[in-house]
Amino acid sequence: MQYEDFEKHFKPIQNHLNPETPIDGIVFETYGEELAFVLEQDVRNIWTVIVNDDNPYDTFVDNFKCDCNEQEEVCCCGKAQNEAVEQGLEPIWYISKGLHIVNRMGYIITEEKWNDETEDDVEY
Repeated sequence: MQYEDFEKHFKPIQNHLNPETPIDGIVFETYGEELAFVLEQDVRNIWTVIVNDDNPYDTFVDNFKCDCNEQEEVCCCGKAQNEAVEQGLEPIWYISKGLHIVNRMGYIITEEKWNDETEDDVEY
């Protein structure tokens, strides 16, 4: 399913706890007060934003050598992500129905419920 169809049919709600979140303020965090709010919802209104870490963007970021943190191998200053975008690479996100833990970036709550016939993933 395309994101525009998902948005039109399922009607994601705004994150009222933090309107400055990704995807135009509709993503809820995976911890704290935002996660507590997500867990109060019917599971059929919950969608998980999942990062596909098997793509050129993430491969570049994972292998980027940065001097921002000598104790860690992973760039923590954002330079790797900025360089990847400058090279035309973009992260790939999927929105998957239900509440998932692995590779999750956040959660989306929708006004309309998904059902068993609903496509599993929305590419964003």
